[in-house]
Amino acid sequence: FVGTIFEGETIAVLGGFVGNETKVSQRDPRLHPVILSGDLGVPGASADDAFHVVRVDNAHGTEPVVLDGLVIRRGHADQFARDQGGGIRLRLGGLVLRSCVVEENGSNDVGGGIWAYDGTALAIQECVFSRNWARHGAALHASIQYSIVDTRFVGNTSTVPDGTAIRSYAGGSFIRCAFQDNSASVRVVSPFARSRRQIFQGCDFENTILFVEEGRIEVENGRFFASPIHSDARDSGTRLILEIRKSRFSGASQAAAVEIIGEDHPSRADVLELDRCQFYDNSIGVVTTQVWTVAITNSVFAGNDEAVRIDRCGNQSLFGNDTVVANRRGLTVDGPCRVFNSIFFGNAPLGGDLERGQIVLSATRAEYSCIEGLSATAGIHNTALPPTFVDPARRDYRLRAGSVLIDRGHPNSAHLLGIRIRDLEGDPRPVGMRVDVGADELR
Repeated sequence: FVGTIFEGETIAVLGGFVGNETKVSQRDPRLHPVILSGDLGVPGASADDAFHVVRVDNAHGTEPVVLDGLVIRRGHADQFARDQGGGIRLRLGGLVLRSCVVEENGSNDVGGGIWAYDGTALAIQECVFSRNWARHGAALHASIQYSIVDTRFVGNTSTVPDGTAIRSYAGGSFIRCAFQDNSASVRVVSPFARSRRQIFQGCDFENTILFVEEGRIEVENGRFFASPIHSDARDSGTRLILEIRKSRFSGASQAAAVEIIGEDHPSRADVLELDRCQFYDNSIGVVTTQVWTVAITNSVFAGNDEAVRIDRCGNQSLFGNDTVVANRRGLTVDGPCRVFNSIFFGNAPLGGDLERGQIVLSATRAEYSCIEGLSATAGIHNTALPPTFVDPARRDYRLRAGSVLIDRGHPNSAHLLGIRIRDLEGDPRPVGMRVDVGADELR
């Protein structure tokens, strides 16, 4: 059974009308919902439901199909060759989905809410995907490029242990989206072969894992609560470049907030760039293994069981202008990572050794940094004097006027930081003669 089929010329379906409107702007889809339901035959029985509530096969249309202000629910793609796209099956052409609710759809294979394959483009605006299910891509399974804006993904589930709520192979963008209480991960690939990027801009994650595989992935202005970012690039075919900027991570008590496992070969050259981020109350803030280039700059780590662990990195790696305070363990680096202009203070001693609780390095030494319990072998131009924060009890780790760390950074900081020459709050460095030590520049 198939519900509504759209094919051929351009089609737009708008919901929310009562019948007495004189223009489209007068309709109200929330107050007057138009429901496309696959619940056929016996109410609540799945055996006689439609395989797809909506099917879009629009190979000859010059413009995308537009669905606006509709509720699409209870499609059940459970038959062989018809087990993709319980809510919407997009096979050819383009689709614009606007102000729609896609809920309670399922698939025995992929794409419970939407299956988008071999089409031209998918645009989703101000929609809600709720309580959809599938093996992979419970809410969305996309093999075409997409743009998704102001959309919520809530309570979508996988029917297999390692399944996904969203599965993307083509690259695209999520702008101001929310991912909440999905029992399966958001899993994205952005293949270099197609010169595409995967972008998360201004998104909120709560109890939902973001799993990145390969390609160029960009995360900016994100909020992650109990929602780790994870990658195991050893099984992927191409390199990973993951850029995370201006994002906050907290409450990841069962795993690292960011964990990247790369391929141990310089020809792969996996990259993690993390700038102007905050990590509070996680099991581990950041852990990398075999990632060739790691750059962590202008960021704060506080209240974590362990702040940062960098294992087997390349000689282009750097840890600069960061503030690592009040963690059970500070920074651990195994590899030639350059450490400079950073604060390591108030972290718990390791085996009774105060300095090792702040920082443990091999194949490198810290410079121009503040290290509690500092020994003579820890590096050059470092200090053990207290940093003097504005209000550490409230996690205000800005430097007070008169702090010994003002204008005490590396004299060549601009070259070392490169494009990362802005502090945690986005203000340019330096203000004085030299860059301040730590994540924030005193204004």
